Amino acid sequence: MKIQTYFLCLICIAIAVAVLAIFGIRSANPFIPAIVILAGIAAVYFCRRRVTDVVTDDLSEMINGKAAVKTLEVVIIALVIVFLGTTTFFSYGGHGSGTHVGDDGSIVVSFMQFYPPGNVIYIDNYSLEDPPELTGNDLLGLEKLFVEGHKVRDFPYVAGAALCFAAVVLAAIFAAFSLYYSRKYGCNEDDEQD
Repeated sequence: MKIQTYFLCLICIAIAVAVLAIFGIRSANPFIPAIVILAGIAAVYFCRRRVTDVVTDDLSEMINGKAAVKTLEVVIIALVIVFLGTTTFFSYGGHGSGTHVGDDGSIVVSFMQFYPPGNVIYIDNYSLEDPPELTGNDLLGLEKLFVEGHKVRDFPYVAGAALCFAAVVLAAIFAAFSLYYSRKYGCNEDDEQD
């Protein structure tokens, strides 16, 4: 297979993977996107093995290796910074709630989130028109009021924690591959160079 045919195959595989992954997501089946991505990787590997032209040389391998390491360093640092920022936001923010009774006996329940030094980042309220006769809609409204209010701080924290976990996994995988290739090519710590 010629290199141009290989690149055409890559474009077709990428389009097929994107379409099938979207189909898998819309079908609410988490196994379909996973299988589609693995099949795409296998298809790319199969196509690459059939290429008869020179695809890479030592210089391009060295350039790609250095680019990959620098990309990994930048991504890990960025992920850790985002994690620390979201943790700070979560840890030092606060919330409060209150009620106000109207002249007609109705009660307005308020909830807010703030971030030091007292900056309000979320405020919402729910009105109970007839407090002694709470309805199911009133209970759902109060629940939504507090759930949505807590998401303001919880979602960034959870997202930041997930990104930090991804940074740790990336660093661990990089260390494992570095160790593997060091042993494979017989490089010890005394022989390693930048």
